[in-house]
Amino acid sequence: MELRGTIYKIDQAKEVGNKGFKIREFVVHEHHEKFPNYYAIQMTGDDVDKLENFSELEKVSCKIAVNGRKWVSPENQEKFFNTFKCISIAQDLTEDKEAVGAEQEDGLPF
Repeated sequence: MELRGTIYKIDQAKEVGNKGFKIREFVVHEHHEKFPNYYAIQMTGDDVDKLENFSELEKVSCKIAVNGRKWVSPENQEKFFNTFKCISIAQDLTEDKEAVGAEQEDGLPF
């Protein structure tokens, strides 16, 4: 699955568990006029360092895997969790359709 948007927030890397497994979360804002979406996405292991090449407000394209888990409480109640795991991230170089349209309307390049 591919997700395009703007990096809204980048958290610091965290180590979890006894073996120091690394997790780093960032939030991507997907632009929709009516229903804007914010997705919390995780990078894990050595991939957490890849976020050093990106900054907040930068447009990105992320390939993600959606993972789902089930947890059963001590009271035997089931709860379900979803995680968006980033497989790859790149700067999104596609042009903004509105900006291109405005440029073409008046014929000026600025």
